[in-house]
Amino acid sequence: MLDKVYVQIPIFYSAGIDLESIQLDFLNSKFIKIVDLKDYTQQFDSGHSTTEDSINHHSERFDIDFLYALVPIDITTKNTPNIFNDINCIFLLLYPSDFTICSIIEYDVYDDGKRSVFLGEMTWGGIQNGSHRKILLDYKTCDKQLIEDFIKLFFASKNNFPNYLDLCIRNYINHYFIWHDNLSFISLCISMETIVEGKEQLSYRIRRNFALLNGSTVEECRLIEKNVQKIYELRSKLVHGETSKTYEELQPNFNYLRSLISFAIIELINTGSIDRITLNQKINELGYGDKYKLCSTYDPKYQNRFNRIKSIVIH
Repeated sequence: MLDKVYVQIPIFYSAGIDLESIQLDFLNSKFIKIVDLKDYTQQFDSGHSTTEDSINHHSERFDIDFLYALVPIDITTKNTPNIFNDINCIFLLLYPSDFTICSIIEYDVYDDGKRSVFLGEMTWGGIQNGSHRKILLDYKTCDKQLIEDFIKLFFASKNNFPNYLDLCIRNYINHYFIWHDNLSFISLCISMETIVEGKEQLSYRIRRNFALLNGSTVEECRLIEKNVQKIYELRSKLVHGETSKTYEELQPNFNYLRSLISFAIIELINTGSIDRITLNQKINELGYGDKYKLCSTYDPKYQNRFNRIKSIVIH
């Protein structure tokens, strides 16, 4: 039986970022524009029309300029399984947006990358729940180094993520795939609850934890605490059936909550993924504006770029 390599090629909808410029050599991966995918697959898929069919299919549904494929640099080397899920997660943490995996093309590749069997194409997320369509990446050219730094940090840390952080990330990502806007909002609120130790004074501790993780000054922290209180009051009304909101009504809270949680996760990873008990002990001891004291190696570079809620007021 010939040795084979199972190859998955995910198609991403980038929503406004030049993914080809992002260096992923350490993952044996690179992004290419979907229009270049046929040339790439010629090395092992000559004579088949499957890639061309996929390109045509995606170009009918999306702006082709925003479509990229994540491909192996060395087709004969096995990549980390489901690496594309981690990449998708990372970009949704850095940029809460329409960034998504549209589909995944699968091959079994034989003979040192010279021959293949097309296994099929799976539709993945597409444009996810109706509540976040048309939200483009808030990307700037100067972000490239920060993106690459965070990708490396994420992969270096992920095997040591404590359970609460893993659950927080999962709930954050899952909310994008929940079609009912009220339930999607509640899923985001569950993400907030995962980083709090214990059940006493839950609402207060959620407010304080997220204020300290997101704010860099006393004033910012106080404003965030007031906003989180309003959001959690809305969460309680939704959970107990006291109200139901359309996306248009929820949108300001949705956008704020996504940014609040995604940046808190970034900072938790940035501070060394400390366990929940230690995290809550330190937050209890620290004052507002002192989050840099959470660990001795804290780097404010992500705070300066990816914190989008410093001065926003929730009404």
